[in-house]
Amino acid sequence: MKRSLLFGMLLLLCIASFAQPSGYVPGTQTCWTINGREYAYFKAAGSGERHILLSFAADYQSGCSNLTAADPAQRLLTNGWDGRTVRAPGDTIVWEILTIPDPTPGSPTSATFPLVVDLFGFFTNIAPIDTSEHWRFHATAVLGGNWRMWNVLQASAYGKIVSTTINQSALQFYQNTYTPVTLASPGKRHWSWYGTDPNPLGPNVAQWAVTLHSYLQGTKRITAQAGSGVTQQTWDSCFSIAGTDTLTNRWLWMVNPGPADISPNPCATCGPKNYVPGTLAMWYFNGTEHAYFKAAGNGERHILVAFTGDSITGFNNYKVEAPQKLLKMRVSTGTAVPCGRRATLLYGNS
Repeated sequence: MKRSLLFGMLLLLCIASFAQPSGYVPGTQTCWTINGREYAYFKAAGSGERHILLSFAADYQSGCSNLTAADPAQRLLTNGWDGRTVRAPGDTIVWEILTIPDPTPGSPTSATFPLVVDLFGFFTNIAPIDTSEHWRFHATAVLGGNWRMWNVLQASAYGKIVSTTINQSALQFYQNTYTPVTLASPGKRHWSWYGTDPNPLGPNVAQWAVTLHSYLQGTKRITAQAGSGVTQQTWDSCFSIAGTDTLTNRWLWMVNPGPADISPNPCATCGPKNYVPGTLAMWYFNGTEHAYFKAAGNGERHILVAFTGDSITGFNNYKVEAPQKLLKMRVSTGTAVPCGRRATLLYGNS
């Protein structure tokens, strides 16, 4: 009994050490100490679709004052941005931003484990959010933070929930090892950004950014900014809120993938021969007629397999008796599929 009580007390102490800063007021920047390490934290006030940005700071950035001054997202907030992105009229994104320090300055191989532990504490103690909705989660990094970001994403479950990454002025990876990038980047959207001007870190800095980009899997794009180098000017330009579309505003790009960011349909030839998405078709296989439909357009794909009654057999019956009859009510145009999701429907009878 005493052992159980002691364990419970230790668990409570652990949770308390993670707890969101006492008295935190949404819409303000604050310092959040997790396991003795300082993180810069912000959560926008007001209502809207909530998105989380994990921002990995540069090497040796390990205190809140440094994080707030150097991180481009935090710099925007310091200069008066309210942390909200209007995606469309009546559709507002409210950002929750955690700026992540270098936990072990000068010892890069020791950084991954403490960051994974701290991120567990962060996600445990913020307002609940559905981590299966991957479009809500994003990551970015500056300079040596790129190495830590990709190692954390590859070594933990957080790599599976993040949908976009922004890689700013990446430095050469430790021991030139890019395996974490190739393992953790598939299925995501990526934007690499760097300045082309010479800089005191060496003549190859721009090439290092290009090297990282070459290892990225998934959908990716890259910007080489002329007239700036490894400076705040480059990173502030990357995270500027001035653009009005997904090509000129990274905040909009993260939350609203445009046509250029959509990977080719990996199943363009699936379904009945010569099938056109958005149409109802008869699919004959294994000696049985099936009714098949796949919504046109982009979005999160879901599949519904419906089993009908004994008397409902054959394609013509499915069209009028099975739930597939709802396709006559504009689902085939995509307008009745909520939240950007696409439906794939298959009906059959043995």
